[in-house]
Amino acid sequence: MSLRVAVRCGLALLGVLIGACDGGGADDASVSDDARAAADTGAVDTGVEPADAGETGPAHCLGADLFIEAFEPGTSVTLFNPTAAPIDSSDGYVFCQQPIYPSVASLEADVVIGPNERHVFPWPSGFTRNLDGGEIALYRRGAFLDPESQLDFICWGTGHSPSRKNVAEMDGDWIGDCAGPITGASMRRLPDTEGGGADDYDVTGVAEPLACP
Repeated sequence: MSLRVAVRCGLALLGVLIGACDGGGADDASVSDDARAAADTGAVDTGVEPADAGETGPAHCLGADLFIEAFEPGTSVTLFNPTAAPIDSSDGYVFCQQPIYPSVASLEADVVIGPNERHVFPWPSGFTRNLDGGEIALYRRGAFLDPESQLDFICWGTGHSPSRKNVAEMDGDWIGDCAGPITGASMRRLPDTEGGGADDYDVTGVAEPLACP
């Protein structure tokens, strides 16, 4: 082999080795422009549009846990799940109307309430059936003097004694007087309200069921 041929072969071999080390060169058609851009910026296209940070919904849909949507004293109480995840209502939830503290599971066990869904439970035994006055509270756990544990509180008419209204007032779960006496079959939370006072409830029972987008 002549010296010229040997040099040419050596240069060709060197070019192959350099190409292998730099990934095949900038003209490699197997790598798309989008992939190169992602590599340059560190971005990854997942194909999922980001959520609108300013997106909101009706006030009743902004809660982070179960709340009381409606109740018919002596018959039933309805819990609503405004969140995007299912909630196991048997996981420590407790109703309160002093001096009675029934767990939700004792009314009906193993109930998982799906997102934007409700479940109707039997009215707790021993709770008042009085349409002219009463209260009902829902707790995340049995810490009845802790406002962080109290998820919801509703009172109507003349209220109830002894009361947990003072606990509800500690962090604004209830403000002002109780709602009026129940004049219909049930008492319902009104759509697009926070459930924090008399004006947020319909004592005639004709309000529409709640829904979240």
